[in-house]
Amino acid sequence: VEIRDAWGNRTAASGDVLIGFATAPGTATLAGSRRVPAANGRAVFSDLSIDRAGTGYALSAVVSGLPLAITDLFDVTPAPATSYAVSGLATQLCR
Repeated sequence: VEIRDAWGNRTAASGDVLIGFATAPGTATLAGSRRVPAANGRAVFSDLSIDRAGTGYALSAVVSGLPLAITDLFDVTPAPATSYAVSGLATQLCR
């Protein structure tokens, strides 16, 4: 998250930036460090994750004394499977 002035220039602002869902489909959870201190007008959220695939997500960021900022809508798609597990199969021996 960058804190910018009215002309779009990154500021030297500091202070905590809080991030959360502006919109989220269903019961998704945003996990990770949701409050990060800004340094030189920038806050980096390096460990955020969303636990459910879906469409129409948006994040909001707020810094004390500034208007709320909201991202464009985005989608979360599941990653391809990297392994498979099979359970509950009965085996039958052939004689």
